[in-house]
Amino acid sequence: MYQLYRYLLIILLIGLLISVRVFEDLLFIDELKQFYLSDFQNMSLPSINIVTTGFYTTLRYAINSLISLGIIWLLYKKLDYIKAALWVYVFTYVILMTSFIALLHSSPDSSKMIIFYIRRFLIHPLLLFVLTAGFYFLSNKKLVQE
Repeated sequence: MYQLYRYLLIILLIGLLISVRVFEDLLFIDELKQFYLSDFQNMSLPSINIVTTGFYTTLRYAINSLISLGIIWLLYKKLDYIKAALWVYVFTYVILMTSFIALLHSSPDSSKMIIFYIRRFLIHPLLLFVLTAGFYFLSNKKLVQE
């Protein structure tokens, strides 16, 4: 019965990740979304409020990270994995957000694609896939070695 609850919670958390994506227009202000949905290659980057963009990008990253940590916990039940994942999330955030803001300040028109991919990495839970696969490999490797 415990396994059933665990899997239902995982499904619920995945549903929350999907909800963050579905309701992104209601939950977050994203000044770059319309720009990247248009023919952005032939346009200059619009005027962006760095504070607002940084805040909502950080908020979305934090929400996705917390939900992802919950999924990792329910999948593996290992505190070491949560600690490692937390360090990865913090380190990734610092590097990517610093790069994102620096690129927005310095040369936005020549860095449109780099800004696009950094933004995408920050607002989508891509690290969940990498960490889940890595922890799965680690847990199976330990089982084989025992």
